[in-house]
Amino acid sequence: MLSAKEQDFVERRRRLIRLWPWVAVFLLVLLGLLTAWLMLKNPMLTNPLEVADRLAANSIDRVTLETMALLLPVVMLLCLSMVAVIILYGFAMFGNEKRYLAIVDRINQEKVVREL
Repeated sequence: MLSAKEQDFVERRRRLIRLWPWVAVFLLVLLGLLTAWLMLKNPMLTNPLEVADRLAANSIDRVTLETMALLLPVVMLLCLSMVAVIILYGFAMFGNEKRYLAIVDRINQEKVVREL
């Protein structure tokens, strides 16, 4: 039998699994809307071809160009930070997986003992 702590853990995971599809769809729709809005309102933030065309035509003012150059390292650091967060989430996921396997092993051992 599972302990109370393990039962709470399993029930919490069940709730998260039931909610995740709704949360994921909402986040994907929100991301799509943000991307579309950015493409329409400020294509230089999302379209590298637009930036290349404006650079070739020399139609980007100096202040915008300087701002873009200053923000490039910030954006790069944010991207690297996001990769680090994803890796840390991987550690958390595998930690949970280890707990699941321990619960399953314990249940299997109890079944073997009962069958004997």
